[in-house]
Amino acid sequence: MCGNISTIDDTDELATAAALPFTGSYGFVQIEAVHLTADLGLAPARTVFTVLD
Repeated sequence: MCGNISTIDDTDELATAAALPFTGSYGFVQIEAVHLTADLGLAPARTVFTVLD
């Protein structure tokens, strides 16, 4: 997953403040889904590498 918020105007602090936690939490939900499906035996276990910038 790649979250790109570069289209938000630099002066729009409220939109930036709202977008950052949303994109981060969405990414971690995806990671949790990877672990859960592996725990349930529905998918192979995978190692997840995250980069937060």
